[in-house]
Order: sequence, then C-alpha cells, then structure tokens
Amino acid sequence: MKKMAEAYSVNVDPVAVAMITILSAAIGNTTRVLPKKGWLEPVFLWSVIIGPSGSGKTPFVTKLLEYLYTRQSQAYRVYQDQMEGYESKIMRVANRNAVLRRPQLLRHVVSDITIESLALAMESQPRGILSYQDELSGWILSHDQYRAKGGDRQKYLELWNCNPWLKDRVSGSQFIRNTGCTLLGGIQPLVLPRVFQEDSFVDGLLPRFLFTNLSERPYSNLSVTDEDLYEWNSILHYCYQMPLLRDEREDTIRYKIISFSPDAHDIFAKFTNELKERKHGALQVFIPKLISYAVRLSGILFILRDNKEDKINVDTIKDSIRLVDYFLGQVKGIMALYSKNGTQYSEQDERLIGVLKASKHKVESGELSIDIIAREFNRDIAEELRLTNQLIAYKLLNMGLRTRITKGHSYVIWEQSVTEKLFSVC
Repeated sequence: MKKMAEAYSVNVDPVAVAMITILSAAIGNTTRVLPKKGWLEPVFLWSVIIGPSGSGKTPFVTKLLEYLYTRQSQAYRVYQDQMEGYESKIMRVANRNAVLRRPQLLRHVVSDITIESLALAMESQPRGILSYQDELSGWILSHDQYRAKGGDRQKYLELWNCNPWLKDRVSGSQFIRNTGCTLLGGIQPLVLPRVFQEDSFVDGLLPRFLFTNLSERPYSNLSVTDEDLYEWNSILHYCYQMPLLRDEREDTIRYKIISFSPDAHDIFAKFTNELKERKHGALQVFIPKLISYAVRLSGILFILRDNKEDKINVDTIKDSIRLVDYFLGQVKGIMALYSKNGTQYSEQDERLIGVLKASKHKVESGELSIDIIAREFNRDIAEELRLTNQLIAYKLLNMGLRTRITKGHSYVIWEQSVTEKLFSVC
C-alpha cells in the first residue's frame, strides 16, 4: 500500500480503501457474517475516492484492477469459443426442435453498464461482480436515463443488501436470487453535494458508501514492479479460490458462515450501543450502515488473516471498529462540503444560467425542455464551445436542478427556489 501510494504520488488511505474494496468483490457471495442469530451480513463494500479532477484517482486503481481485467479477458476468450460452438450447433439443428442454451459471458468487472445489463452480469456470475465507476457522478446521472418510469435507483438500494431481483417486462420475467455487487468509484469534492442531493439522505443512497479523501503527494521516481503486484495478485487469487457452493435443488448459494466469538460479540454490542447513543446530528443517517460495515469489514479481515479459529475474534472486531471510526471521520469531512457557501461558476456555467433566466417564460407545467436550453445556449457561439443536451443536463444537475427523460426528450424541473438562487449568484 505504502509503495503504491508513493509511486502514484497520493496518500496511502485511498490505496488501502481501494484494495479492501476490490477484495470484497473477490470474496463475494462465498461468505456471510453472522453477528447473531437471524442476522446474515454480506461482505460487499461500496467505496468512493474523493479528489479533484487530475489528482490521480484513476491510475493506481487501474493498476490494482489488472488481475481482474486478466480474469475478464480469459472469460471473454472462453465465451468466444463457446459462441463458435453454439453457432455451429445452431446450423446443424436449424430444422429440428432442439433447444440450445446460449452461452453467457462470465463477468468479473463492469463499468459503463445499464441496470438491465447488470442484471444479466449477476445472473451469469452468482459470486458477484465489481462495478468500477471512474466518475461516480456519471453513474448517478445514468439512473433511469433509458426508463421513463424510473426504478434504477431503487434497484441499487436493494442491491446493497444483496436482495433478490425480480424484474417483470413485456418481453418476460427475470428472477435473480443471488445478487451481489461491489462498487468502487471516484468523485470530485465540489461535484459530490450536487450529485448526492437531499434525496440521497432520505432514501439512504449516500450512507451506503464509504468515503476516503485523496491528496496529492510530491512526485516520486519509485515504480510499482511486477514483483510488488505479485504479492497483491496472490491475495486476490487466494480470495477468488474460495469455493462458491451451490445448492442446485433449491437454486441458491450455501454460504460459508462466519460468526463472532462471545468476547468479540460483547465488544461489537458495546460499540453499537455507544454509537447509537451519541448525538450525531446530520450524521445520524450514516450510523446504521456503518454498524453493518463493521460486520462486513470484520468478515473480510477474518478471511485475509487466515485464522485457525472458526470465529471472528476480539482483535479482528476491534480492527474493524477502528476502520469504521476512520470512515465516520471521513463522513464528517464530506458533510462540510454541504455547508460551504458561495459556489464558483465558470463562464460556461454563467452563460447557461443566463439562458435559463431568459427562457423562464417558456416553462410549461413546471418543466423546461432541454432542447430549448441547448438551442439558445449554442446560438452564435463557436462550434467547439457548444454543449450537447446530455452535458447541459449534467451541468444543470450539478447546479442543484433535477432533470428527467420521457419519450426520448429531456426536461429540467423548474424549482423556483433553486433558479432564483442561481439568478442571484450570477
């Protein structure tokens, strides 16, 4: 961790968080943690690296993901071979009543993906997958982009708990009993409060994430060698070798169950009660999920330590609590982003706000067409400065306005309090 942080000129925290998040995907659905009877907790983590654009979020994460990309390449070659055999069989049985099962690509890591494609990916990979979102804001903005009725966000809220997915469409139904997804992404500090708005606190989307701040360090001549990566890849390989046991009769997974020792459970109970009793103010919505993360992290640490015991011990639960304390501190930092006053707007932003102000008489039923905004914004300016409808929608969302898509057309929802505040600033 320290060597990679130095080589990529960043602090060690985001490297460590990225590593343990990727490992949670490698362990996946093989394991559940049992703090007490009736409570089974998965180990999937959702983590966000906060840093300005160009601060170096992408390079070290890409390096850490090389092992997964290699596994994905191997799976793709197998898929290609299976497809050739499938197409050959289709040719031979074209005039018969044979039913052939089309091969599925086994997924390990995904990035730009719709909710429908994610469902297919999890169906082919019951172990669970890693969704890496280089720019998490784009992931948030893509929710319900192709669906007039919405529902993507709700599906992700369910996914954090690994709840089964039942999807009914005109084309048919799909039931995925064993869901599982690790999320890892990056976001810019000023973008975070604009993308995760008040509704993210209400529905619990924001508290589902663990946060870590990236800060740049002086340039170093140090490089990460293949020998260094061998150590990291060996740990990943160890986790991926954990067997995924299936009960074919009931079409479900038989998890490896890790429980707490009595002493570890006493420490966890004390930590939970003390955390609940504190007055956290605006942070209160994060507390239930952080308690769950204490359980998830204890399961990951247990597996990485290859304990001879069959239960999570005192040392492991104490270390998972220390990690949760760290993440609670990071949450306090991001909450400060929501209280900062005075937003800096670029010339492009100011032009867009001016267009909004000039077009307010065209608002109908509380909405303004983004086609109208784009047409006015792009009028009489150089081609290289023009914005697409999608970029305009993204900018409007960052300014605090909500957008929606219906029947292929985009609209900004005209909220008087937000627009008047924008007009007063610019």
